[in-house]
Amino acid sequence: MGDSVMAESLQKFEDSKITKEKTMKIRKRRELDVNYWYMEVHLEYKKEELPCEMTAELAQVLMRGAVSEMFGESTSSLPLDILKFDNVLFVCVVRVPSSAYAKVRAALTVGGGPVTMAGGLVSVSYWVSKASGCLLSLAGPERLIS
Repeated sequence: MGDSVMAESLQKFEDSKITKEKTMKIRKRRELDVNYWYMEVHLEYKKEELPCEMTAELAQVLMRGAVSEMFGESTSSLPLDILKFDNVLFVCVVRVPSSAYAKVRAALTVGGGPVTMAGGLVSVSYWVSKASGCLLSLAGPERLIS
């Protein structure tokens, strides 16, 4: 009888070990699945300083400039996509690769100083209100991306 109890215990131990290994593989797979990070970025600037209307393209140029100013020209080729831009509230949803997320967020949070445009200086500051590896989580409980 002692041998059968010991065999059962050993089998349970082996089963739990296999389950733990499967769980770890699943967790690692979930961590590796995030290819992009999404950020909700607010732009603040004085409208009278800007020589033209703020558009998604101009916001993208300004953000790329902030990143390349902080980290050099090697980061100017990072894919920084604006998925949505609200030209009334000056809020945009930005997608960046997960490998460059820390650099882009640091540049937007710390950077954002005067930018030379059309012969004048325009001071632009950025505020990252939300960031996630899942675009749907930026929407919040009401599932609307504002």
